[in-house]
Amino acid sequence: MSPDSWPDLALKLLISLTLALVVALALRRIVRRWLGAGPAYGLWVLVPIALIATLLPNPQPNFELISLDTRILPGAQTASVDSVQHASSGPGWLIYPWLIGVMASLGLMLVREFRFRASLGPLKPCSNGCWRAVRPLASPALIGLIRPRIVIPPDFEQRWNSRQRELVLAHERTHATRGDPWANGLAALLFALFWFHPLCWLALKQFRADQEIACDARVLREHPHWPRSYAEALLVPVAASASTACRWSSQHTLKERISMLNRHSPLPRHRVLGLTTVGIVAACLAGLVWSAGSVERAENAPRYFTIVSQVRVDEDDSLYEHRYQIAGHPGQTFGMNSDIGRHGELSQSFTFRELDDGLIDLSMTLSMAGETVATPRLIFPLDSEEPAAIATTDRQGVNFRLEIQASSQRPPR
Repeated sequence: MSPDSWPDLALKLLISLTLALVVALALRRIVRRWLGAGPAYGLWVLVPIALIATLLPNPQPNFELISLDTRILPGAQTASVDSVQHASSGPGWLIYPWLIGVMASLGLMLVREFRFRASLGPLKPCSNGCWRAVRPLASPALIGLIRPRIVIPPDFEQRWNSRQRELVLAHERTHATRGDPWANGLAALLFALFWFHPLCWLALKQFRADQEIACDARVLREHPHWPRSYAEALLVPVAASASTACRWSSQHTLKERISMLNRHSPLPRHRVLGLTTVGIVAACLAGLVWSAGSVERAENAPRYFTIVSQVRVDEDDSLYEHRYQIAGHPGQTFGMNSDIGRHGELSQSFTFRELDDGLIDLSMTLSMAGETVATPRLIFPLDSEEPAAIATTDRQGVNFRLEIQASSQRPPR
């Protein structure tokens, strides 16, 4: 992938992310009401699926070699053209503030994580398989990715009764069983990458809320006769803490979680229907995002390039001239390998995009014997009668010259 294609890819990822977030945010409450908390939480899988579908390779139309002519002309001379037309950097400068934002977001997250871990102090193993923090802890939490551990505060037994403690620990074990720490890590990474997107700030909060509500619903399915004890356990005051750990309680989701405890657990067939619905929505979204790339390529008409490459070798005063015509599509890499006798092979690859005012922005890579010689770039008019030309300076007795024309009409055979 050429550097010039990165802005287009970034835009496609941004559009895919926005579409997935809008769908998840719009459907989460409806799905939760009719199909249960689990499928509502499952809607958030749309985000990584949409991004992955955008990155999947799309079948590109193969370039077409229309004609090829090769000549070796001993004693020929070539003219040297030193001027090269350069394009402006375009939106490439935006990568710098984006990188600054990414590094700042990741740095802030790491600082919060380190502070949270440091606030726990040394951890001591307990007989129930948990770890007890020496220092005061806001609420029980599940920490770690590879080997997640449940950490309980020093006053765990004083703040919750025996039944409540069982429910609290069941809640944290459910987080571990479902792989929620990994989901939180992925959400934090995506948030850092798209820190500038306003929907990400809202989505991250709602994602964590749906995660907790889905976890509550699963625990209550296993303990259907203890909703009152569960509500009382949630009402025990805890302090907020900014980290990716799966925590027992958070004040900003408390009211919503309490209200969900009064709802009846969906029937098994409803849960199956909910998961099936999420799967269908995910498949449709992925197909839509992936096919958009093919549609976009199909809408881009091919351009026909007439290329004359000349290689002059001072050693035997020979000129190797290759003239060929190729049909290519925007963003597609195409080119030719040309034989230059005992001196090896000249590889020429091209990628172009169309600018406003009928201009072609062509990036090239010239390689000889597997070694890159030059990476020039030309901007020239489409359907111009005069070819654009570029020539390299002398390189160990070998000079290169290219003449290129681009046409919107297929040349006659």
